[in-house]
Amino acid sequence: MTALLTRTAIDRAGLTRPELEAVLRCCMTRIRRGVYVIRRECPSEEHKRLRTIAEPPMNGAESDIDRPGLRGHTAKLRVVVQSYSRSLPEGSAFSHLSAALLWGLPVTRPIQHRAEAIHPSRSREYRQLRLRKRTLPDDDVTTLDGARVTTVRRTLIDVAHDYPLDISVPMIDHALRAGLVSSPEVAEISDAFSSRKGAPRARTAFALSDAVRESPAESICAVRFHELGMEGFIAQVEFRDETGVFIARVDFAHREARVIVEVNGEIKYVDGDAGAQRARRERRRDYRLRNLDYRVFQLGWPDLFKTEAFTEIRRAVSARHRDR
Repeated sequence: MTALLTRTAIDRAGLTRPELEAVLRCCMTRIRRGVYVIRRECPSEEHKRLRTIAEPPMNGAESDIDRPGLRGHTAKLRVVVQSYSRSLPEGSAFSHLSAALLWGLPVTRPIQHRAEAIHPSRSREYRQLRLRKRTLPDDDVTTLDGARVTTVRRTLIDVAHDYPLDISVPMIDHALRAGLVSSPEVAEISDAFSSRKGAPRARTAFALSDAVRESPAESICAVRFHELGMEGFIAQVEFRDETGVFIARVDFAHREARVIVEVNGEIKYVDGDAGAQRARRERRRDYRLRNLDYRVFQLGWPDLFKTEAFTEIRRAVSARHRDR
């Protein structure tokens, strides 16, 4: 967990305001009012005493706070959640994306900057905490690292009701792959939604889930297919040549339209020989797939949040249908 410092602890350490400002310029970040995070890599001997009073012990994750993009956002949100672990209103529990982070579920875009919790009798909006009034049975709450948090099952249900499909479906898929929930349990959840606000969206999220997908990027891609009405894509399809020799296992294939979609969720090629060799292998593989009369689309992470690539894929699917 990240090393947190409160203003009370800093005052007890005897730091003056100019000294605090100097530390903030060096190795400490303000997370919210009265709560700070201190980074391990600071070289200053003068700041060692602050690191000795920081709780809990550091594991290095706090360094991601200054990273750009989703990784930095998620790291900071995790610290915000941690900062409330001992100060949630009595009777409440971390929920939604906060609970998802505590369970190790993926967050796919920076849609929330506040910690989230459920309270059975009141709601409240704070600058960095959202408290929702919802029923909270004892069976829906557990404890992680001393903090009250909704169970994985309840977390997935809440996220599916209150967040878009490209947030909820990757979480459900991950939970299935990791064995945090079972396929029969997901089917049971999907059939049990009532008239609660967001129920149609939640039902769709669970119906779209598939443990076969291997990454959040693939889950988002499947959501885009659904949103654009593209049916017929199957995840993780193997291709072999006429002699039975293995060619590739692709992320998505539409056999009738003869379209393949590959999703590269992270940077795949690095500088140097290793990256160049991998790129050459994948070019040869795509060439062999095209020789089987398949059109191959390669999508990067940014493409998952744009319409252009998926519009082109839909045109390709429609054109192949017309030609057949």
